[in-house]
Amino acid sequence: MRFFFLLLLIVSGFSWYGSMDGNFAPWAINIKEWNQKLPLPIWAISIGTAVIALLLSIRRAPETTYTPTAPQLKQPTKSPPQSHSPKDDEQALQDHPHRSSDGTDEKWKQDMAADSQKVDFPRGGNIMIDSQKDIPFTLRLPHGTPQSYKDAVVRFAAFISQIPTPKRTAIRFDEGCKKNDHNMVRGVFRKHFHINEMMIRSESNRVDIQFKHMDQRWGTISNIEKDFT
Repeated sequence: MRFFFLLLLIVSGFSWYGSMDGNFAPWAINIKEWNQKLPLPIWAISIGTAVIALLLSIRRAPETTYTPTAPQLKQPTKSPPQSHSPKDDEQALQDHPHRSSDGTDEKWKQDMAADSQKVDFPRGGNIMIDSQKDIPFTLRLPHGTPQSYKDAVVRFAAFISQIPTPKRTAIRFDEGCKKNDHNMVRGVFRKHFHINEMMIRSESNRVDIQFKHMDQRWGTISNIEKDFT
């Protein structure tokens, strides 16, 4: 209980520092957004909970004794081996006409790649395929205005929200990524994905978006064609 009390004090201090007006770090922006949603700031809730935890730790509950018993281990049951015949493979191919004999299914990826090239960006922009490992789609933005950037990101985010969620996606700014560009991308993608489901990072010329729950249909690597192994 005392460890929990100290942990809450650390959280309250950390959240109080993030709530300061002069702090614009990404994690501090998250704390400010949650402070607006909650009835009390996070640091106030943490301090209140810490005080309650301290009071409860003072009142120690009476200790109880028990006699441990050895767990009973169950013997694993062996299931009889199932027979497999070539007819089973033929039936599987009939049930899944786009699946190869090794069990992989790639047609949906090709259809998705074709759909990505149909996304229209009237004010500039294009979608690159397999620009990097685990990034099947990257939006490339040429030189433009903040409004043209936002219009393109809105269309790109809508496309990403309609496909099986990949592990990562990215937006490349040929003119270089600024802090306002990061915040704009963050705001647009929040309209389609919960903020806790994404990790958004900025680099010198791009914004990288990593999704915490990749769709299982991608398998281990979320790329269309290229093998980065």
